[in-house]
Amino acid sequence: MNTSRLVVALWLGTCLGLFAAMVGCASGGAASPGSVVQPPEPMAGSMMAPRFPSDWCGTWKGLGYVNVPGDNQSAFRMVLDIKPLARPDGTAPPSSGESLATPRGGDRYTWTITMTDPRGAEADRTFNHEIVVVDANRGLFEIDEGQGVRVPLYDMMGPLYAVIDRSGHRETHRYMIDNLSRLSTIQYEVLSVPAGPGVALVSAQGEAGRAHVPETDRAITLVRRAEAILPHAEPK
Repeated sequence: MNTSRLVVALWLGTCLGLFAAMVGCASGGAASPGSVVQPPEPMAGSMMAPRFPSDWCGTWKGLGYVNVPGDNQSAFRMVLDIKPLARPDGTAPPSSGESLATPRGGDRYTWTITMTDPRGAEADRTFNHEIVVVDANRGLFEIDEGQGVRVPLYDMMGPLYAVIDRSGHRETHRYMIDNLSRLSTIQYEVLSVPAGPGVALVSAQGEAGRAHVPETDRAITLVRRAEAILPHAEPK
């Protein structure tokens, strides 16, 4: 066999091999109707944005501080517990590790917050709130505080925001999850400012806006407990 015939034979063999592979993918490689397509396993430190609230499920805890401008800090401990609640039909909303599943409108998750004074000077406070999914694809949620109080919560392409006016103060709550580090963490901050008119910002053309001086800032880093990721791990 001369060189030209050898090249043609190799080319034909390659084409036939590729054709056979394509036929195999088109027939036997596809999932049959009714079968379950397994989603990819979520990787720690992956670039996939965690889906709220399903990928946030777990028990988170940490030590935070209340900062008062010109004054001292005070510390507090916080535990945040997020779990899916069963639907009326008995099925469960998606939880951590089911990133491809989208929570339905009306799905509920626990949002239980326990605040502890490290000094023991104050009694523990527990807030049994719930997350209500309004429209997960649009980032619309609510925090159900009970007794008909529902606080709008917005997923702004990663961080969560809620703005609340209480007793003459405006609080901006911000939650941000970090899954790129060795440990998954939630950064939680609350900035409180007076709800009054604030300080006028005056330019040569007149008033340009109004500024507000923060009264307090609460900041905490919450770490997901080991048993929330590995069910058989010993509690920390």
